[in-house]
Amino acid sequence: PEIFAGHIGSGDTVMKSRDLRDALAQKHGILAFEMEGAGIWDEIPCIIIKGICNYADSHKHKAWQPYA
Repeated sequence: PEIFAGHIGSGDTVMKSRDLRDALAQKHGILAFEMEGAGIWDEIPCIIIKGICNYADSHKHKAWQPYA
């Protein structure tokens, strides 16, 4: 396992496009994307700490979740 610190993009839809993911990551310096944090932030401003288990593209698979 490795530890990275950086920006996380948060939204309300699943991202399946590698091209969109890469463009957003490059433009905004984003290391990872997630969905739950945006909803939590609306209620309670906080810092989101996540375990990452996929690359936010069509290769997403639940088998990697235990590693995160």
